[in-house]
Amino acid sequence: IFFSTVAACPSAMADAQDGSVLDESLYSRQLYVLGAEAMQRMSRSDVLVVGLSGLGCEIAKNIILSGVKSITVSDSEDVTWADLGTHFFCGC
Repeated sequence: IFFSTVAACPSAMADAQDGSVLDESLYSRQLYVLGAEAMQRMSRSDVLVVGLSGLGCEIAKNIILSGVKSITVSDSEDVTWADLGTHFFCGC
């Protein structure tokens, strides 16, 4: 099993973690749709994604782009050649 914790966009979230304002130019669309309070809670969230099939990999990417504090991914399967079409996280 592989575990890795990645700080998602640390420079943009540095201000948000101490309770101040988010980078509005980076998250303007999300701030408009979700609101400032929800974005503040997301910026303090730690997320676990289990299983990086084609769908899991896309979900992990979208969670990272949403501005969470950190994400941990876990997948017990070995990477195969067939996975490389959907697994852009693989550094093979």
